[in-house]
Amino acid sequence: MNSAYVIDPKSPLLFRAGRPSDPAGDPETLAFPLPTTLAGAFRTLYGDASSKPPQNADEWLALRKHLAVHGPLAARIDETGAVDAFFPRPADAVYLKDMQGRPAVYRLAPEPLPDYARHCDLPDGLMPVCVEKAPKAKPVIGDPWWSLKNMLRWLHGGKPTDPPNSLGWRGPARDYRMHVALDPRSLSAVDSKLFQTQGLDFGPVADDTQRGWTGERYALLAHLPENEVQEGFRRIGGEGRLAHILRNDAAWPGIDADLSEKLRGSRFIRLVLVTPALFANGWLPAWLNDDLRGTPPGFEGRIELRLSALANPRWEPVSGWNIAACRPQSVRRMAPSGTVYWFEVIQGGEQIDALWLHPISDGEQNRKDGFGLAIPGVWENIE
Repeated sequence: MNSAYVIDPKSPLLFRAGRPSDPAGDPETLAFPLPTTLAGAFRTLYGDASSKPPQNADEWLALRKHLAVHGPLAARIDETGAVDAFFPRPADAVYLKDMQGRPAVYRLAPEPLPDYARHCDLPDGLMPVCVEKAPKAKPVIGDPWWSLKNMLRWLHGGKPTDPPNSLGWRGPARDYRMHVALDPRSLSAVDSKLFQTQGLDFGPVADDTQRGWTGERYALLAHLPENEVQEGFRRIGGEGRLAHILRNDAAWPGIDADLSEKLRGSRFIRLVLVTPALFANGWLPAWLNDDLRGTPPGFEGRIELRLSALANPRWEPVSGWNIAACRPQSVRRMAPSGTVYWFEVIQGGEQIDALWLHPISDGEQNRKDGFGLAIPGVWENIE
């Protein structure tokens, strides 16, 4: 069974950042939900609908090991109900002004280490990453989410034709709400007890040209590679805000035939993380040996790669709740979504296209939780 689902929020969703709350409330929210948030929601939905729902921690842990959930990706639902997927901006794309002062997209690419820099602290075997043919200009602000069309063009080795602020989606708007504390006995408001929450609004956005609202709205995408769940309304994230879960297998984005063919003939590739990844060695996957060679999980004996370079934003923390031990989990460092790895293909180039939206995190459970989904692209400028 191979199924995909659209999570259509019916109110702003809360994804808490894990920071301590002050008397005024917890106004911080994550900019986008973690894979574990979506995985937990789907496993609860799956367990509640089963003939024998889990009753204790051991049964919930067994369900966690059984049900793999990949995601989330962002999506747009247009006026007709069609769904378009969005991807986080790859770290090898930078927004700068061109020679005419217009915002444009420029590419980062590995370059051989010059002799004068051979004593730098770059790990042995890795090349530095530099901006190619860019003017001396300050960065500009652009969309953090790219459409499938623009992402495919980038993975092909080309550049988006749209300016940085029209590449896809600027992300969900922040929704601030004031609340009043309730007396649990009388259920009436408590004087002077106000607090604030912050959520992510996936609904229609303001249309400045029409002085109204756009007809499109935004959602989340999830993929279950081996199971299916029932459609319906479900509580998601903090405070249990409502969302509608609908099955739509066509919404999960696929690789196009041209890119697939080009990858199968490439000796050098890029892997772009579209969900955060968990590696035992921080940014470095444990499936790479001391020579930076190894096989992505699930492709043992079929594919072998050698890492040449990477571009990654600052690491991000993730924690959670340990059901078995009934205590908080230790904080782990994630390689953020958008991180780019440049690889030389040693073996199995004809199967590289199978890495499309395949999890490459260390640890089987991390992969089942949706950490480390990656998409491959070509890397041509290696001379």
